Amino acid sequence: MNESQANYEINAENQIKMSKTFKSFQKKYLAVYTIVMGADWLQGPYLYMLYQSYGLNLTEIATLFLTGFVSSAFAGTAVGSLADIYGRKSVCIIYCFTMVSALFLRLVSAYSLLFCSHVLSGLSTALLYSVFESWYVSEHTKRGYPPEWRARTFALCTFLNSISAILAGIFSNALVDIWGYRAPYMAAVALLCMVCVVITSTWSENYGNAQQKQKSLGTSLKEGLSVLMQSRNITVIAAAQTLFECSMYIFVLLYTPAIEAISEDTATVALGYLFSTMMLAVMAGSLVFQLCEQINKMGSSSSFFSKDKILAFALCLASCSFMIMAYYGQFS
Repeated sequence: MNESQANYEINAENQIKMSKTFKSFQKKYLAVYTIVMGADWLQGPYLYMLYQSYGLNLTEIATLFLTGFVSSAFAGTAVGSLADIYGRKSVCIIYCFTMVSALFLRLVSAYSLLFCSHVLSGLSTALLYSVFESWYVSEHTKRGYPPEWRARTFALCTFLNSISAILAGIFSNALVDIWGYRAPYMAAVALLCMVCVVITSTWSENYGNAQQKQKSLGTSLKEGLSVLMQSRNITVIAAAQTLFECSMYIFVLLYTPAIEAISEDTATVALGYLFSTMMLAVMAGSLVFQLCEQINKMGSSSSFFSKDKILAFALCLASCSFMIMAYYGQFS
């Protein structure tokens, strides 16, 4: 056996070992990610009905929703730097504690406590959608895995997130049928406690780089604003996403009372199953996009499947959907 053959066998053996350790690491992250997203999705289907059972009107409920959104927006500007300083694993554990606290407060019908609950849940949401992914990316890099392997994990995250959302809707529907509107939130508490134990016992700590730690929040915001203003494409996509998210949040708030308005018996409306159906549509949209991507990579002569055309089509489709709902809603 010559030297090149020996090196090839050693490299192949190392590649197999690395692949095995990567899969173990990947499973460790995906288990936490799937459970934590399931706990988050459990809170969606029956939140409006829970508050309505407390005797709150639409304006009061809308104020609580808005409180959570504002809290998340402000917290999102600071959580990244805090995670770099205090450690991403520690901040993930803090997420579990803040979210559990928010859920316990949500079980009390006092409006002031519900307000505090949404402040905490807004903070928790900012942590959920930033720190967990940051921990994975940092740990992936630190362990020396190929950068392109990250795409495998994030593709699985997208798929498992859709599955957990669909199952959460079905599960929440069953819980409400048996124990009432508070049950999904108690189930979410149990899942978050499980996640906290798993993170504490299996995750390692990682931090941001020293240069990033020295940056103040104001400096980070100025840099982000500078990038936003210098790139027309980023500004356009940011504006489009902002307007789209505003429309979606209005829908999230109003779809339950809209269904109530046309339903003879609101107690029989299976909001959990309806939620699962919508999440199934989200999953279908993701799969359609992947199909369009594959067609685009095949070198199709048609430019219809380019990303900008797909985005424009998706926004037009969403706009038509809202117009149909608004048109038929005036007759209900």
